[in-house]
Amino acid sequence: MKNFTKKLTDLYRYPKEYDLRVGSYICHRVLLKTFGQSKVNKFLTKNILGFQNFTNILANTKGKVLHIGACRAEESEIYQNAGLGVIFIEANPALEEDLKTQLAGKTDMDYIIALVMNTQGQKVRFNIGENIESSSVLDFSKNTVALNKLWPDLDLKMINSIELESTTVMDLIKDKRLNIKSIDHIVIDTQGTELEVLKGMPRIFLEQVSYITLEASTIEIYEGQSLYSSIKRFLAGYGFKPMWEPVAPHADLSFKRQT
Repeated sequence: MKNFTKKLTDLYRYPKEYDLRVGSYICHRVLLKTFGQSKVNKFLTKNILGFQNFTNILANTKGKVLHIGACRAEESEIYQNAGLGVIFIEANPALEEDLKTQLAGKTDMDYIIALVMNTQGQKVRFNIGENIESSSVLDFSKNTVALNKLWPDLDLKMINSIELESTTVMDLIKDKRLNIKSIDHIVIDTQGTELEVLKGMPRIFLEQVSYITLEASTIEIYEGQSLYSSIKRFLAGYGFKPMWEPVAPHADLSFKRQT
């Protein structure tokens, strides 16, 4: 009985501690516990919580994808299978050769090397993570490196840094390095600076696209990052609503513009 009570308490305490919606979190846990990763669970999760597979969202994308925070463009295969053209943007110049190799032979895919934020011409320290995908202008917060960190099995740390000059999506457009005419879906994976990237976009662009998919956190994974609540509020001003609410402190989320 004591263990059962503790489990119930934890089921409520965890989402409260990480600023998640208690109802959504509990519903998701119950579905996982009851049905595991079965098709039934996926069906119920989609229809009850609104979760949709990224591939299904891409199927409804009516133009190109702008993917900011490309790393090595591992998602290019997904986009190719969906028949979508993509423009990748990656900050780390050391990954340019990897991008060339990954995109070689793929139709309507290109890349830009640029540190995209909400200011132009600012000298910024870019931290290189031991896990290269975790590289960011921000450093890890205590939630990821302390003894009670979220992912105790992962040894997340920055091992080096380089100095880069920031730019914005707006300035890439002005400089004719980026053509946004046919873009319908923005994907942002910039490790804590997603809101800053959005703020550097022209209003006309944000009012053009149908979907925005990004990583968002309800607590600081990176020191000083903008949280989900701020991103949600910002995008609401452009007519976007989240397609589902997060059930984990750090998750991929998609927003759809309401027409």
